[in-house]
Amino acid sequence: MPLIAVQILWLNLITDGFLTFALATEGENEELMKFSPNRYKKDILDRLMIFRTVFLGGIMAIGSIIFFQLQLAHHSLEYARTGLLLLMAMYQWINAFNMKSETESIFKVGIFSNLNILIAIFLQIILAAMAIYVPIFQTVLKTVPIQPEVWVYAILFSLPLVIFEEIRKSYINHIINEYSVPLFKTHKI
Repeated sequence: MPLIAVQILWLNLITDGFLTFALATEGENEELMKFSPNRYKKDILDRLMIFRTVFLGGIMAIGSIIFFQLQLAHHSLEYARTGLLLLMAMYQWINAFNMKSETESIFKVGIFSNLNILIAIFLQIILAAMAIYVPIFQTVLKTVPIQPEVWVYAILFSLPLVIFEEIRKSYINHIINEYSVPLFKTHKI
């Protein structure tokens, strides 16, 4: 793994922590009626959640490997790690918007519908900049200053998460609407 332990810990504490609390304040969701009621009486990880996790995780893994190799081809290991740390944080920021709904488009639900998510991401951008550019954080997290274009590359590499998740949601909605099937109906054994 290109990232070191303290960087992974920073990702888990900072990106996951803030966004988890922000997502918990998401308003009511009408899409829940599309699902079989039995879905919520069974395992937390149903087929939809497992597919979504593998699908988005695969996109992030491929993007991370390519991004890291491109950075490493032109810069030091520390520089490539720092860029990858930023990309991994951006993946989480994008996923916060993707996770607002399992089936509805991020653009239908609304990017600005939960102010808490926007505040959390804004704070995380500041913390990411501090992790990359403030000397004390550089020492602790083993980061180095990166050029502004790396931020642009990280944004470009994180955008496929939105694109592929929108395609997946569109397909799921097609199944629901075309066949009037409750999504991933749970059967009794």
